[in-house]
Amino acid sequence: MWSVSGCTECTCSTTGSVCKPAQCNDLNCASNERQVLYRPESSCCGYCEPVTCLYNNNAYQVGDMVRDSNNPCLSHKCTATSGMVPEYDDCPFQAPCPENLRIYDQNRCCYTCNNTCALQTKNCTFKVSYNNQPFTGTCEVQICVGTCYGNGWTINSSAGLLQGNCCKPKNITLATCTLTNTNNTKVTRPYPYNIATSCACQTA
Repeated sequence: MWSVSGCTECTCSTTGSVCKPAQCNDLNCASNERQVLYRPESSCCGYCEPVTCLYNNNAYQVGDMVRDSNNPCLSHKCTATSGMVPEYDDCPFQAPCPENLRIYDQNRCCYTCNNTCALQTKNCTFKVSYNNQPFTGTCEVQICVGTCYGNGWTINSSAGLLQGNCCKPKNITLATCTLTNTNNTKVTRPYPYNIATSCACQTA
C-alpha cells in the first residue's frame, strides 16, 4: 500500500493498482481546540489545534482574561466560540464617599468606604440645680464621632436627597459625675449620665 498526496491510498493487485480516498477517523477535538481541515504538507484527515484569541496583537488561550487598559472595571475573556468577550466587574452598592475615603480593590474598580466612626473622649461641664441650689462639675464623656458610608445609603425621592448612615453609640453605660455646690463647696452630690462604650454606623 502506498499513499498519493496523503489523501489517496493505493494497493497493488494482480489486475493492477487500486486507489481510493483515505479513511479518516473522527478528530474529537477538545472544547478549547478547533478542527483544521487538510492543507498542503499536512495531514489529509486534518488535526486539532488550540483555539486562540487575538487582542492588541497578542494571542491568548481559551479561558485567559485580559484587563482593559482604559477601563479598570472591564476585562476581556477568550472563548472558544465567540473570541474575546467583554466582562464587567460586578461591584456591590458603592456609597458616594469622597475619593480620599475610598479603598479600592486590586483592579481599582470596586471600592469600599473607610468609615471613621469611633469613640472620642471629651471633658464636659455639667451645671444643674437641686432644691434651688446650683451644682457644677467637670467629667469625661465618651461620644461617637466620624464619617459613615455604606449599604445604608438610600435615595429619598420626595426630598431628592441621599440619606445615609450616622455614627451613633452602639452600646452605652451609666457613669457618675460628682457635682459640687457652688455656694458651699463642702456639699456634693452624684450626677448620673450615659456614656458610649462602642460606636457603629447606623441608619439615620
